[in-house]
Amino acid sequence: MSSALAMILTTAMTVPGNGPEMVSGEMEQRLDLRGEWEGSLDSGAALIYKANLRENRLVGRRGIGSIQFPRFLVEEDGKGTIRATLGSGRVVKGIYRWEGDRVLICFRWSDSLRPTSFRADNLQWLLILHRVKPRK
Repeated sequence: MSSALAMILTTAMTVPGNGPEMVSGEMEQRLDLRGEWEGSLDSGAALIYKANLRENRLVGRRGIGSIQFPRFLVEEDGKGTIRATLGSGRVVKGIYRWEGDRVLICFRWSDSLRPTSFRADNLQWLLILHRVKPRK
């Protein structure tokens, strides 16, 4: 009888779609910012920029003004958390999450604390991006 139970359990474990890797929504989507992205950058100071990220260069434009991070390097350091290196070499902590085909990235300027919400204020910025589809 124990060999029959072992056979049933072995069969159940090999059925496609039963493992967590096969169940939609259970696996965390990794943060891969290769290619070109666009969206918005909210500085929390009533300034929202049109954002473009390409080849680790983040540019925000608003009217005739702009802000630039010529080296915007993002590394995941845990589930939903990041460290971003800005152009000056400054490292900031942040969080990210996917909403459909958009990624929300929030990072703090002032200290070593990580944001706890996806909102912009005078201490943290919110970057919302979607991947630009290649032209044919």
